[in-house]
Order: sequence, then structure tokens, then C-alpha cells
Amino acid sequence: MRPAALDRLGAAVRGRTPALVVNVEALERNLATMQTACTAAGRALRPHVKGHKSPWIAHAQLRHGAVGVCAATLAEAQTMVGGGVTDLHLTSALAPAKLGALFELAAVATVSVVVDDVAQVEALAVAGAGSRNRVGVLIELDAGQDRAGAAPGQLVAIAAGIASSPALELVGVQAYEGHLQQLPDAAERRLRAHAAYDAAAACVHELQQAGHPVQRVTCAGTGTLEPALDHSLPTEVQPGSYALADASYRAAGVDRYEQAAFVIASVLGVRPDATLIVDAGVKAVSGDLGPAAVAFPPGAAYTPAGDEHGRVAGGAHALRTGDLVALVPSHSDTTVCLHRRFVVVTDDGHDHGTLPIGA
Repeated sequence: MRPAALDRLGAAVRGRTPALVVNVEALERNLATMQTACTAAGRALRPHVKGHKSPWIAHAQLRHGAVGVCAATLAEAQTMVGGGVTDLHLTSALAPAKLGALFELAAVATVSVVVDDVAQVEALAVAGAGSRNRVGVLIELDAGQDRAGAAPGQLVAIAAGIASSPALELVGVQAYEGHLQQLPDAAERRLRAHAAYDAAAACVHELQQAGHPVQRVTCAGTGTLEPALDHSLPTEVQPGSYALADASYRAAGVDRYEQAAFVIASVLGVRPDATLIVDAGVKAVSGDLGPAAVAFPPGAAYTPAGDEHGRVAGGAHALRTGDLVALVPSHSDTTVCLHRRFVVVTDDGHDHGTLPIGA
């Protein structure tokens, strides 16, 4: 963020820091870049909303050509449907107590969810018994994360369970290779992603041989987009971080997307060694993937200094108490959830109001 733009932004955020700012013009360019790549490759784009939690941004993604969105939690799905999004996929299995609400969403939207064992299918069937609404189901495969995925030999039994329930429809498989997203070696990332897709292809073949159709194969994130687009298996990709971008993806060499999200903090004081104390600590910018980077002042480094405080040291600056600094989250997903709203600005830093951030 340029100093002049930060100066103009001051009127929008001063007195409200730490503030999460989204540059809507950079966001739009990111959405266009992603959609262009997917369209050229003939693949459906179903972006993940867990990184922005905003129906407004989701609608912008749909306007660019996305076929629907992905959500990680029931609360995110409810936020999206409440905001008018009518086609969504839940990328994580839900606890049985939440399944009734899933069928309620299916009354007003096209909804799908993942499962990876027969017990989950049985719970879905019970929740949907007597419902007029139908939920699509994708069988989750283990693409190497060791977090979820159908056990060997269980694919056909899971598919048969889905087929036996009038409330459910088998629509495909999910093989999300999340552990590969930020491998710094692009060649290794591609090699391992293709190995995961090859393994998923064998599962798809097994299902088809048993008479179960597979319409959708959904996978990939921002870091594995290119490997997914040049492999024959995936029909749909579900990247999310590309919309706002963050420092950890850039450090991994995934840098084709502009930084669109910043945390703006105020200088509370200047220490004798010229270190700035700012009002953005761990409650304002997450550190699960390391400390935030500093966009302004240039050359400086940020370290958290508690719940509400941070240190900005180094770089050439003459900042004083009350001035603003701009931080780039190391992980946008886990920073967004710390805030209630985006402050919307354009390239020149002019204020264009706020957007609420959902659950």
C-alpha cells in the first residue's frame, strides 16, 4: 500500500484501528485472474468462502463466472444462503446434530456435503427422512492430509448407502490436497498433486465399475490450481485464498494474485530504539503461519506483543504517535475471522464504506 493511499485511508480508519481493509479493485483483479484460468482450462470454479466470509464477495465471484461456492462450516453456509447465495458445497462433514439445519438450507439452495464413512451416511439419511429436500453427497477421499477420507474398501458401501436414501444423491468425490498448497518447490507441488489425483482417479473408476455415477471431482486450492487444471481428473476446483491473498502464499512463490487485504494499525508510541508500538496484536492479525509482513513502512518487520499490541521495527521511516502502519496477514483466513467488518477502499485509498463479515 502506497503512502499516499494510506494517508487518504486515514479518514476512513482513524479512530477505528486495528481495521481490516480490503482493496476492492485488487480483489476484482484477483477474481478475474482466477476465473480466466479456470474458464480457459474448461473447469468449474467453486471458490471457498472461509477466507472472506462475505456474501458480497461471494456474489462478486459468482458474477465473474463461479458455479457456486464452498463453505467449511454450517455457520458459513447459513451466512451465504442468508446473503442470497443459492449453490454451495460443504467441504467438511457435519456433526449429526447439525444435519437437520443442512436439510433446511436445501429448501432454498442447492446444497452438497462430504462424507467418508457409512455412519455419516446413515446419520444424513435419518436427518433427511421425511424431508421434501434433497442433499447432494460427495465421498471424501484422502488426498494425503490424513484428516479425512474413506477407508480402503469402503467406497462402494458408502455409495450404496447414499443411493438407498431418497433424501440423498451421490454427485461425486472430493480429494482436497490441502497439505500441498504452500510447498515452496512448484515442481514438487505439481508432482505430488498429480499423484493424489491419480489415486483419486482409481477410486472414481472403482465407483463407476460398481454402477455409481461420478459427476463431480472437486479438489485444489490456490497453491495447487495449476496442477489441477493440467490434470485430466478434476472437474471443479475450490481455491479460496486467491481472493484476498496473504504473505504466506507469496513466500511460497504463489504470487500471481495481488494483496487485497491489509490490517491497518495506529502507532501508540515510539520506543527509544525507534521501534513502533502499534494497536494490532494477536486479536487483530493471526500468527498461525508466522508474523504478519509490513507493507508500510517499507523494510520494517512486525512481531506481536500481546493481545492488543505489536512491534514494528526497522525500515526507513519517521512515523510518530498517531500515524498509521499497514500489515499484510501471514494467513488471511485466520485473520478475517478476528474482525467484524471490512473497510472497503480502492487503489487510491478512498473510502467506500464497510462490508460485514459473517460467522
